[in-house]
Amino acid sequence: MFAWSIPLLCKLFLINKTVFVLRQKRHITLSLTMVLMISSGIMKNAHAQEIDIEAVIEKHSIACSDIAFSASKLIPEYHRSGRSDTLTTLLRYWEEHCGITEPMMRFSILWQIQAREFNDEWLPALLPEFLYDYQDAALAEDESLANFYFDFEAWAYFPLYPGYNDYTRALAWELQQLPDISAAEKFFTLFYSHGFEEAMEQLSSGVLSGTTIDSLFLQRESELQEMQKAEKDERQQQGTLPGFHVGFKFGTWMPTDKLKQLGSHPQLGILAGRNTENALLQLQLSLGFLEAPQAYTAEIGGTLYETTDFLQVYAGIHTGFDMLSKPRHSLYITGGVGYDGIDPRNNAEREEGVKGMIHALNINAGITYHRIFEGNRFFSIIVKHNFVDYRNNGGSDLSGNVVSIGIGYGFQDIF
Repeated sequence: MFAWSIPLLCKLFLINKTVFVLRQKRHITLSLTMVLMISSGIMKNAHAQEIDIEAVIEKHSIACSDIAFSASKLIPEYHRSGRSDTLTTLLRYWEEHCGITEPMMRFSILWQIQAREFNDEWLPALLPEFLYDYQDAALAEDESLANFYFDFEAWAYFPLYPGYNDYTRALAWELQQLPDISAAEKFFTLFYSHGFEEAMEQLSSGVLSGTTIDSLFLQRESELQEMQKAEKDERQQQGTLPGFHVGFKFGTWMPTDKLKQLGSHPQLGILAGRNTENALLQLQLSLGFLEAPQAYTAEIGGTLYETTDFLQVYAGIHTGFDMLSKPRHSLYITGGVGYDGIDPRNNAEREEGVKGMIHALNINAGITYHRIFEGNRFFSIIVKHNFVDYRNNGGSDLSGNVVSIGIGYGFQDIF
């Protein structure tokens, strides 16, 4: 059976309206009312009497919200009193005016199961959406939301009569005790008695394979995957998708003021981060290397030495806001903070563990140009002004800041 890899998100707002319209066009070939009409155990006398439904609808005008509220009030009453003909007439009226709705479908399924006349041929294409809408309302922290359902025809939330959901839940719980119920019947009685996880385990386990329920959920997942892929392809073509990136940085470390005595140095580093449509979050790690052009004094192992050995280390987090926001092109105004250190030790002293690092807090600001190419490759130009304050106890005065310019290159994982 298939794996539920796509998160089951709330309501319809994940679902493209175009797909909704297409699915409506191939809706159902057998209406709910027709199913009830051919269920002899339920409808012996569907036309035995004429019911003036409009007379019992509490309304200012005949609207689906009025029909839903009144019908959800009357259905439990008619069902308890065994008025099958009136129930069928009421359901037919609701369907003719508003189409198949979730609360209407819910009761009809349970009623068919109770009469041992259940079949799934009439289940609408929107069955998965109906079920998730019901589950979301049932699990909502605000209990008042449980008395609303989403009407797909009106694209709005409509109220139900208080107590309707409790009635169908109790009915579903009662129907679980019926002997020899089918896998599909068990699924609905579990789901509508709020055994949501257990019902979905049935669906994913393959017990419902070959049923209309299973095919509709498969169809829904396929359509969601197709929509996400189409959206991804379109946005990938435009280069506006968020995604992770990783690459290398090559650049130059250029000190100012008294820090100039250390000279400029090449830098190598690693970039890793995430782009959104207008923001950047990035980790930068870099090393500046080669000897200083002139000797400077630094404390190494508690003793002051003159040395030309030099290794600069930086690790920091950068954020930025895109001022350009063009397809495949971004120009970020950036700010960052991180650790900065200068290591005046030689290799032997490092191996022996001699202490001697010169530490600083690096606060920086700058700009980053980010360009995405075909094949998800990226190219960046990174310019920063680094505010540092190296603490070289007893050694040379290393006051000053650093300008760094670098080029980044790597891969952008667009998803």
